Amino acid sequence: MNLAWLIIFVVAIIYLQSVFFQKFGFKGLTYNRSFNKQTAFPNEKIEIIDEITNRKLLPLPWVSVEAKMSRYLVSVVNEEILEEDAFHQTLFSLLPYQQIKRRHHMVVKKRGVYHLASVALTLGDMFGFSDTYQSHETTGKLIVYPKLYRKNTLPEDVQVFLGEHAVNRWIIDDPFLKIGTRDYQTGDASHKINWKQTAKRRDLQVNEHDHTRELDLTIVLNVDQSDDIWLPVNDDALFEESISIVGSMFYQLNQQAAPFRFLTNAVTINNRQPDLNDVQLLEQGVGQGHYQQGLTTLSYLIPERQHHFKHVLDYLIRRSTDETLVILTPVITEVITTRVEALKKNGNQVTLILIKAPKEVR
Repeated sequence: MNLAWLIIFVVAIIYLQSVFFQKFGFKGLTYNRSFNKQTAFPNEKIEIIDEITNRKLLPLPWVSVEAKMSRYLVSVVNEEILEEDAFHQTLFSLLPYQQIKRRHHMVVKKRGVYHLASVALTLGDMFGFSDTYQSHETTGKLIVYPKLYRKNTLPEDVQVFLGEHAVNRWIIDDPFLKIGTRDYQTGDASHKINWKQTAKRRDLQVNEHDHTRELDLTIVLNVDQSDDIWLPVNDDALFEESISIVGSMFYQLNQQAAPFRFLTNAVTINNRQPDLNDVQLLEQGVGQGHYQQGLTTLSYLIPERQHHFKHVLDYLIRRSTDETLVILTPVITEVITTRVEALKKNGNQVTLILIKAPKEVR
């Protein structure tokens, strides 16, 4: 009889503590997951930080934190990329009023924007007979810039353009930057003659201008991999190569302190159905802030497009005159060739560069 009562007593204790943990276990329990940095480059080491606090007298024997993780966020111990996203689990045991911060050392393998999704918190009682589930939202975000190439490893056409651009932007006279006058030389335009100085010196004088530091440069990326709008952008390696080349051009132009803008027919992860005329992703600008904004824009691009590239070219034909346009495309079609000629007739300088799939890791 005493044994029976003992068994009943033990079962009652187990049941009551289980109910107690279910009712009060999550009270005063706070959790946060974040990245240790906001931006990174591919193959850079980052940390995912779990911070959990038990703000009550009741200890928690075990708390499980489980969340789905991108397959491109891999452990530094084993950098193998999985075939699909997997679940990442962490276990905690918390004393009363204890705070635990745990760092997971990871390597990010691919360009993109990584959000730490909501996590599932599960806590159990002292004997493991029951568990309680609760979902927590997290706000952690990591922007991974595209892989950048050294200038001498870029496609030859890109290297040529960057070299010519660095020279040309210093040899164009700026009519608003007058630095004095000089003697007239054969071939000088008549509108450059400074009649006041000519009368004073009794010798024909022309205005001398400083060279401009500005060229109206627009980089245009086509992500169409065929002339058929209905075919998907299915060559991911070619898509990533195109973005890396554009990002590398941003870097080189920033080193030259050269202003640039960027257009593409690709869509971003947060705007997958843009308006037909919504093609300009990056306004013209210059400086480190503009460069970083450009890399961020590239990070948000996904291998999808809302518009056929001809719509982007038609947009440029309507608004572009006297611009320097560099068009990067994995295909050159009759539609593209015809519109490039129209852009040139409008007075634009157009460089058309064919992007090929990468042959090897640089």
